[in-house]
Formats: sequence, C-alpha cells, structure tokens
Amino acid sequence: MQLMGQMKVQMLGPSAPMRSQKMFSEAEVTTLVQHCGHEIIVGGIMTKDGILSALQGTGLPKRYTLAQLVTRLSYERRKLKPN
Repeated sequence: MQLMGQMKVQMLGPSAPMRSQKMFSEAEVTTLVQHCGHEIIVGGIMTKDGILSALQGTGLPKRYTLAQLVTRLSYERRKLKPN
C-alpha cells in the first residue's frame, strides 16, 4: 500500500486475462439469419421496428438487447460482402 497525499492507495496487479465467449448460439444465429435474411441482412435498412417485426415469435428480442441484435446483424452483413 502506498500513501499518496492523505489518501492510501492499494496497488493491484493485472487482472486475469479476459476471454471472449460466443454470445449467440449457433441455433440463435441460424434463427436470426433465417428471419432477417433477405429483408435486413442482404441489403435492407436496419430499423428497430423492422428487426423486432422480423424476429417476432423467436424469443430473441427478449433474450438480447436491440443493440446486441443490431451488432450481430451488422456482423452477418459484413460476412456477405466480398473482400
């Protein structure tokens, strides 16, 4: 512990390295692509209403935030573009 001015500061070592893990299961990605495929991923406009309408009845909007769904849809769209 070090004393800085009148404040005690405890120095901490580096935390354990973070590992990323898949957020969406393979089945969820398949569902997302099937329901949003042509209208949104291939070239449609991503709107909140469009995404929620396409995914109605899948349960995905209840498990994930809209931001998470948009991020995954954007990733699927990028995968389709040629390099």
